[in-house]
Amino acid sequence: MDISIFSWNVQGCGHQRFIPAAKQFLRDYKPDIVLMVEPRVSGLRAERFIAAMGFPHSHRVEAVGFAGGIWIAWWDTVALDIIINHFQFVHFRVTVKKSGFSFLSTAIYGSPCSTKRKRLWANLHRLATTTRSPWILFGDFNTTLLDNERKGCAASSKPSPAFKDLLYDHGLRDMGYSGLDYTWTRDNAYVRLDRFICNSYWDSEFHDSHVEHLLRVGSDHRPILLSVGPPTRKSCPSSFRYFSGWQQHPHFPRLIRDNWQPSTSLADSLSTLSKAVEIWNKNVFGSIGARKRIIMARLRGVQKALSTRASTCLRRLEADLLCELEHWLDQEELLWKQKSQAD
Repeated sequence: MDISIFSWNVQGCGHQRFIPAAKQFLRDYKPDIVLMVEPRVSGLRAERFIAAMGFPHSHRVEAVGFAGGIWIAWWDTVALDIIINHFQFVHFRVTVKKSGFSFLSTAIYGSPCSTKRKRLWANLHRLATTTRSPWILFGDFNTTLLDNERKGCAASSKPSPAFKDLLYDHGLRDMGYSGLDYTWTRDNAYVRLDRFICNSYWDSEFHDSHVEHLLRVGSDHRPILLSVGPPTRKSCPSSFRYFSGWQQHPHFPRLIRDNWQPSTSLADSLSTLSKAVEIWNKNVFGSIGARKRIIMARLRGVQKALSTRASTCLRRLEADLLCELEHWLDQEELLWKQKSQAD
């Protein structure tokens, strides 16, 4: 079975600059199911956001004011049957259309209030006692399991015994991860709040499972991705196309003036110009994908360094890189819009 699930506490997604970052994750990882929690928007604004992302199917537990909110969106590769709605979780069954495999999932947004989270643990205990099939729980639990999952927090901030009891009592396990340790940061505080958990039935059926902590962009939380089965990548040949984003570069008008050579054939003039533009795009403007990958690699290094030591200089560099990444995401969004109009 090949399937991937993307989970992200977006900490508000109403800003227009959030959409390019979210679309970038979807293009890079192509998840079948996407969970977004704490969106801080609801109603028509939520519908517009989901439509802008292009999802054909979605389900929501609406935010109350600026609190809570659980969005689940999915593509036609899977079918979802919602079983239980709760303000802190959605319990549903997933069927993978290609293989026919199915499993239970619970998308989590644990309340920041420990008293309200007690209701979450009680409900999850009840679900666990009746579950006899593969099951994963994922999202933002808003608490930790171990002491080393927090750094720079108040001494009173402790792992949750109730959370530990849930896993111990029902034979559940944290699925681990690759990547940086912490999924949430603010100032000098770092915590692992977001995770995937599974039961023994899941391990028996889907042993080829891997969780990755992704780059933190557009939110205080780092997205996390579960992949089941080997990754598949598709490629297609590229061809020259005019990109309207080139006009934003200050040297582009001069490039056109210097390389437009009127001749007997318009096709010959365009051919000469296109070759010059291709060279300029490679050496000056640069591939959007390449520029973006370089910036994201530098961001990973900066964020890794910040997770080990506080530094005003590194924070300033992180802010500059995020601003630069937003620029290239805007350029890529413009490119995708142009391609969709051409198609």
